[in-house]
Amino acid sequence: MFIRGPNVDEDLAGGCIAHLNVSTTPESPGAKEIRGRTLDKSSEPRKRAETINLTKAWLNRCNDFDRRCCGNERRDLPSRVVDIGGTKPKLVETQGKRGIYVALSYSWGGATSRMFKFTTDTEAAFKKGVALSKLARTHRQAIQVARELEYRYIWIDALCIRQDDNKDWADQALLVPEIYNNADLTIVAGVSSDARDGFLDIGSSPDEAACQVPYQCANGNEEAKCWLSLPRDRSVGPTTERAWCYQESLMARRMIIYGRQQLIFRCREREEFEDGSCNFVGEADVWYNELFPALNASNLPAVQEDHKPRNRIQLDSRPATYTGPSFGQGQRGLGLADTTDPVLRRWYSVTMEYSTKSFYDPSDNHAALSGVVRLFKQALISRFGRGSDRYMAGLWECDMICGLLWRSRRIVDVHLPALTVPEYKKKTIRKAPSWSWMALVGPISQGAGAKTDELAGFARYGTPCCKPGNLKLNSWCQNPEGWEYNIVELKHFPDPYELQVYGYMRELRISQYKTQDHPDHGVRCKLYPRDALNKHTFRLEASERRPLIKGRGDPNSNWSLIAATGLFDQQTSSNPREMWALRLTSEEGLLLRKLYPGKIIFERLGIFFIENPKAFYPDDLNLVTDRGRYRIPEDKLPVSKVIIH
Repeated sequence: MFIRGPNVDEDLAGGCIAHLNVSTTPESPGAKEIRGRTLDKSSEPRKRAETINLTKAWLNRCNDFDRRCCGNERRDLPSRVVDIGGTKPKLVETQGKRGIYVALSYSWGGATSRMFKFTTDTEAAFKKGVALSKLARTHRQAIQVARELEYRYIWIDALCIRQDDNKDWADQALLVPEIYNNADLTIVAGVSSDARDGFLDIGSSPDEAACQVPYQCANGNEEAKCWLSLPRDRSVGPTTERAWCYQESLMARRMIIYGRQQLIFRCREREEFEDGSCNFVGEADVWYNELFPALNASNLPAVQEDHKPRNRIQLDSRPATYTGPSFGQGQRGLGLADTTDPVLRRWYSVTMEYSTKSFYDPSDNHAALSGVVRLFKQALISRFGRGSDRYMAGLWECDMICGLLWRSRRIVDVHLPALTVPEYKKKTIRKAPSWSWMALVGPISQGAGAKTDELAGFARYGTPCCKPGNLKLNSWCQNPEGWEYNIVELKHFPDPYELQVYGYMRELRISQYKTQDHPDHGVRCKLYPRDALNKHTFRLEASERRPLIKGRGDPNSNWSLIAATGLFDQQTSSNPREMWALRLTSEEGLLLRKLYPGKIIFERLGIFFIENPKAFYPDDLNLVTDRGRYRIPEDKLPVSKVIIH
């Protein structure tokens, strides 16, 4: 096999049957034409030059072209940093000084108890300087990388937050956005799952499946060697599974990521890979545009010019997109903002991703998102004005109806499990009210299924049909100021934390008829994969009517009495057969269980989709069809105040 340069005749490239990765070493004559690199990422200093040179080249390009990343000016230092300018790293109090530093994002893993940490007992010795050998391997290697890149200071949570002081931990947790945003660079130990293992010597050799082949340069006069392999894995590694690391990745301006199979550079404009490919992501995080409006005009065209195919062997540009729920024009006073707004869409994509992350201590779930919440609060104020930024346990009151309609992602993917109650040290814990997605563990979906766009003109949620229960304050809760992002300081939440809603309710029960018994029933169900619906959902009928019995009566008549399709958040033996359905929109609502006899206090069980309005609404309600759809006389519909804990 012989590889020719980028000027090869396109007619000769026909019949391609596979995508192959082409890479070479930086000193090769072919390096001018082949963007892909084959780097040795070991910890041996004599092998580090190529990796460090590529990292510096990426950093310089970012400083020169990427305005969203703000160059490398001096910024406020964290209250403590580790000074690595001398032989022994030492802790220093910065006392409000400005400077340039790097931060580390990593997974602690099982190193929690034995790892050297900053505590009251270690403070005095640490401020004088400690031997590198005392530090966890990931910490030592992060310091090595920082020194190679010529940084003087590094911030590492275990070494800069007093680990035996809850107040210091809470104070610093709230500063995470500033710490990672102000860092000139964040080193991500992506490939490592344990701080004792390090990250530089994992997967440092070229892929065993790669083969070395001759390469003829475009000028026809030079020959070189290059590596030919299947496409390299672009995944980061175990740190992507950790909630704290996810927040850090959202906050960081620039990251150098030691991934599973390659080195990755990511900033607010683009991400570049060791294999030579590049994605431009400058428009993805629209919240930056709201927070830093003066930085919106980037030099992205200049960077894109540098990445045109004529200058490279391969290009794979796959910008991240998210198509989230949409209500249409806003009614923010009713908790229904314009969810087509990119800031809110971005929030829902964040919560969906965050719900897949793991914690050592599940009670950290609020703390590990608090930094993101703070920035989104500022973005919402910039977008909608004061009053739109009230945060309630993972939901924004300005878009409350949409926020409440989260659901277990198993309705989209049949293989996913139901949500579960969090546990810590073999004990279940309550970390949020039942109406919040933060109360449970597991992946959620926000909005209708992926097939929504196939139904022209069909709203993803429907028309809002409820309103805040606290009419005096026009709020969805009794105490609007009772829950803020700084709940991290308490590591628990006000309980009970009441959600108050005015809306239409009725009792429903699970029918003997299964979802799969009538596969074509229900427009709403067309939004989701059939196998997931058949396995995880159930049919609901009105409780006051005689139960439908399969095999008796006319099947079509029986199916006309099916009111809704339901989905439980959890799949447990304690799930009732009879429950209450609170309508939030013309199409969807919440399934509830009454907590106390004779009281209007409930807890959330799941969601439902209205399938047959005639069966869902009262028999004496005169429903009128309009262009094939029922028009509900809202003024005649009985509504009540409902409290959900």
